Amino acid sequence: MELWQNKKMRLLAIVLSIFIIFPSGVYSSDALYCLEEESTGFYKEENKEYEITDFILERFSIKFSDDSFSNLTISRDKKKENYTCTNEEVFLGSVNKFSLHCNENSDVAPYLFLYSVEKKRFTYFRGSIFGYPLEGGDSTVLSIGSCDDF
Repeated sequence: MELWQNKKMRLLAIVLSIFIIFPSGVYSSDALYCLEEESTGFYKEENKEYEITDFILERFSIKFSDDSFSNLTISRDKKKENYTCTNEEVFLGSVNKFSLHCNENSDVAPYLFLYSVEKKRFTYFRGSIFGYPLEGGDSTVLSIGSCDDF
């Protein structure tokens, strides 16, 4: 009987080790490749008024720091943007959806990235105080798209 309990304990230790070494979910070692499907907003040429325009669709990657989804890095245009995310439960009918509300860690251009972990779809807002609010030249961009595993 004691031998069986030792085998049972060894099996439990092996299973727990596998979950510790190879946890599930998207976290720091799992980057996702994202593609904008639509991108629109406001653009201003020098000495002209803002115009509504479509922007060139971009590709970028996202990476969460761990499986708590509290920190996100977006890599685009050869630069990295760091975000702090809030896990939000969204109730749609009787289906419980896991979504993230992520704000860029910046005082100048606080971009916003909304992401559904389940659907791997996003809404991405990029604006700046140096755009329309201060009559500057920065564009305001709103895009939607999806992400997939590399």
